[in-house]
Amino acid sequence: MKTKNKKYLLLVLLVSLLTCARLFRPGYFSMQDDIHVLRLQQFDQCLKDGQIPCRYTASGGLGYGCPLYNYYSPLPYFVAEIFHLVGFSLINSLKILFILGHLLTGISMFLFASLYWGNLGGLLSSALFLFAPYRAIDGYVRGALAEFLGISLLPLIFYYLTQKKTKTCIIAISALLLTHNLTSLVTLPLIAIYVFLTNKYKIKSLFFLVVPFFLSAFFLLPAIFEKNLVTLPTMTQGYFDYRAHFTTLKQLFLDRSWGFGASLWGPVDDMSFQVGLPLWPLALLSLFFIYKQKKAKNKIILGLFSVTAIFALFLTHNKSTFIWTHLPFMAYFQF
Repeated sequence: MKTKNKKYLLLVLLVSLLTCARLFRPGYFSMQDDIHVLRLQQFDQCLKDGQIPCRYTASGGLGYGCPLYNYYSPLPYFVAEIFHLVGFSLINSLKILFILGHLLTGISMFLFASLYWGNLGGLLSSALFLFAPYRAIDGYVRGALAEFLGISLLPLIFYYLTQKKTKTCIIAISALLLTHNLTSLVTLPLIAIYVFLTNKYKIKSLFFLVVPFFLSAFFLLPAIFEKNLVTLPTMTQGYFDYRAHFTTLKQLFLDRSWGFGASLWGPVDDMSFQVGLPLWPLALLSLFFIYKQKKAKNKIILGLFSVTAIFALFLTHNKSTFIWTHLPFMAYFQF
């Protein structure tokens, strides 16, 4: 790696540390999904009981036991367990995992974005990604560890795809499948389109995407074919019905409020749904620089990400209800 690139990477690491500095304080921080310590303890017990891969938690389900890791992606807790086995407490093992998520976010976005925008553009993209309000909500409000790590892997996957590093890309996609199943479900179509565009429109280039499914089949197959054994429909009913949680344009683009509460019914919430300033104005400005790209392929690829971003924002608004209605599996995306 060039010395100049190393300097930029150092800056990225410093910016990444700014976003996770509070995690270096002693103790555990408050979050909505506050049962990670129990999940890790149960994962640790699984391994001690010789249950490999871990599927059934002995103390889950109000003490009756629960097949948590038959359906809940296990890789984050496997990584945290490594730190626990070398001597860190359960709490510190999880905090280390969150910190690694911040560092991975910064580095992976810099590596990918710099391929299209250069080092300075990569640094700016990385900083915007790190400080995006949604990232802060995932990490510090919801405490959605699996989703937080899954999103961190995405730029790395696109970087390896662009660099034609097939083996490492297979490992990264497998890690995504084992980290957060909903993030995988949302992004795999985009990954497939990206592979198709970056390989001169060759259908055969998509075949290597099959390999990660084989590597993660020990988790994916039971999760898919045994879902009838659990009460999955309750995850989309009542409070969890997506129709109660659409955002408004004001919440997305103008609202600057923050909160550590919940998403409530209707447009008044105790947590933020803002895209973030200066994130969305700079995103609009980037459309001009996409237009100025010299390579037609780069215009197409960056245009694809722009359209995806706009479409994703549209899906958060109630005008998109007809799409949600015609694609029932999307009801789980509200998580």
